[in-house]
Amino acid sequence: MTTDCGTQPPDGGRWRAPVRDSQVVLLTVTAGAVNAVSFIALGKVFSSVITGNMVLLGVAAATGNSAAAIHGGLALAGYSAGVLAGAPIAARGSAVHGASWPASV
Repeated sequence: MTTDCGTQPPDGGRWRAPVRDSQVVLLTVTAGAVNAVSFIALGKVFSSVITGNMVLLGVAAATGNSAAAIHGGLALAGYSAGVLAGAPIAARGSAVHGASWPASV
């Protein structure tokens, strides 16, 4: 098994699944907790689930609620900024040998 960059993983072709799986669970729990806190404390917007923010933005547009539309728009802008900042960082990290994540992730 080779990665997208053509290198062999250091463990003979199998990624360190237990480490990766525990990281996935940790990220899931953290994202859920952050979303719950942000929805309650930041004006009923989600901080990491963009689909929910798009629905809330659509509801705000349909009902004419400008305050909710501003909150949803700011959340969408913040998410976009995070993607623009994080994508180059993620691309650099995929070249590291021995990483827990396959390059396709």
